[in-house]
Amino acid sequence: MGVGRRLLGALRRHGQRRWPLSGAMAAAARAYLDGYENNDFDMARNGEVALLRRLAPLRPRMVFDVGANRGEWSRAALDAFPDARVHAFEIAPPTAAVLAASLGAHPRCAVMAYGLGEADRGIALEFRPGLDVLTTRLVDAGIHAAPAERMEGRIRRGDAHCADHGIDAIDLLKIDVEGGEPEVLDGFGAMLAEGRIGVIQFEYGMANITSRVLLRDFHARLGAAGYELGKLYPHGVAFAPWRPEAEDFRGPNHVAVHRTRPGWRAALAA
Repeated sequence: MGVGRRLLGALRRHGQRRWPLSGAMAAAARAYLDGYENNDFDMARNGEVALLRRLAPLRPRMVFDVGANRGEWSRAALDAFPDARVHAFEIAPPTAAVLAASLGAHPRCAVMAYGLGEADRGIALEFRPGLDVLTTRLVDAGIHAAPAERMEGRIRRGDAHCADHGIDAIDLLKIDVEGGEPEVLDGFGAMLAEGRIGVIQFEYGMANITSRVLLRDFHARLGAAGYELGKLYPHGVAFAPWRPEAEDFRGPNHVAVHRTRPGWRAALAA
């Protein structure tokens, strides 16, 4: 303890920009914190695939992949859950065509060439050829430096989609829509209010600076609907109440589990 305090004291005294080693030490500290806080978007390493493995014994039957991109996560879910049907949504027309070619013929996957949101309508998108994972409804937000094209996509309300397809409950809802996560939740108003979505995995990161939706807002909204939230790590979900230090915009994924599924929470807890 004494050595640690002396080291921290030395860092505070000498950790100024004019100190020759300050830049290198700051870069090393950021790299360490990125690892410690799981700022990793590789689903094989960051806990996303591990989450599927943890849920597999519970035999999920209905899975939504909102922001499916080219289908990597959907395919992983299909492999992990042999009894599940997956509805994969992709809003950008060029990427939706790739998704359909990849998974459209899968007997347990339904590919939707539209996104989910707060209403049934068309919306403007920013699309980056070669970086279609960065497609966003936050037009002209300046989140990403790569050149973007403007195009139109369609969204539907999640409640309406479920009604049309006779879906009473969703076991796992994964949302990765580059800042449009709150609007997706808006479209599931009835499903959320009635506790008919068991587990929600959603992204939180730099896009939330532009959308002005804080992690606190997710905790307040989903907590009021009966969900407990935590950040996803490779070793599981660290369920915890919201705290100000969590607003770091580092990402990538958080998980919410409804109170009616205590066994699912236990399976996911770190």
